[in-house]
Amino acid sequence: MATLLHNKDPNEVKAWHNIGKGSATTDDVHVLLDSFGSVLDYPVVIYPEEIYKAYPDAK
Repeated sequence: MATLLHNKDPNEVKAWHNIGKGSATTDDVHVLLDSFGSVLDYPVVIYPEEIYKAYPDAK
């Protein structure tokens, strides 16, 4: 969430809004997570289905 507050990217805000209300697309997940090599902890861990769908080969 620190990147959201720091970057203030409208695409990230929209993606977090969509994921929070349960209407996220895989594109939303990619907007949020493509710049990271891995993720852990809150808030991403509460959306495992969306992450698995966007990154089916992830471990």
